[in-house]
Amino acid sequence: MNDKRSCKSLNFTLIELMAVIAIIAILASMLLPALNKAREKAKQIKCTNNLKQLGLSLFQYTGDYGSFIPQHYSSPNKWPYTLYTGKYAALPSMYCEKTLETSPIYATNFLAPNQAETWFQFISFGYNVAGVGDDYLNNWNRVKPASPAIPGKMKNPSQKILCAEANYTVAARPYFIIDVNAAYGMINLRHNGTANLLWVDGHVSNDKVGKYYQFAPFITTFMYR
Repeated sequence: MNDKRSCKSLNFTLIELMAVIAIIAILASMLLPALNKAREKAKQIKCTNNLKQLGLSLFQYTGDYGSFIPQHYSSPNKWPYTLYTGKYAALPSMYCEKTLETSPIYATNFLAPNQAETWFQFISFGYNVAGVGDDYLNNWNRVKPASPAIPGKMKNPSQKILCAEANYTVAARPYFIIDVNAAYGMINLRHNGTANLLWVDGHVSNDKVGKYYQFAPFITTFMYR
């Protein structure tokens, strides 16, 4: 008799079961945003590390080529292809996981083995052609003929962008340059409204500076040489 009474006391009523489920659902709803935030933060940190590695590759290249960074576009090659074929950089250092969400076709093809050279323009990071690079497209730096700056001789290197997470402005796809001309590559705020930025002195930051991209103070302070 006692055993039967004991077993009976352990039985849940339907209301009690629903209450337990409701509590679990509430706890899950509280935990999921934190888990998602942690997941996004992990992607941002991984992207930061990739950009740091890419920066080391660029500086290694400058050490071998008279302190100049690679020309951003020398038909048909783009600067990421130059680094890759010269064995300065591996594909993972050129890639941000967030592009797989925002531009899956481009991200997938960029990481594909033996991909065509043309896919290298869809690197996750663009370099600053107006302030550091050769500015081949528009010569916005007013240097004639267009010529690259030497990062080691630039003023305020901690305040000049070398590379940043970039998108082509007329399409949702990553791009290999950032320019002062808004018709071309622009800084892309992929990580919850922030972007990873590589500065000329080699440090990497994560901030919202890209939202000021189209305004003159930003261009003259952070982009122009």
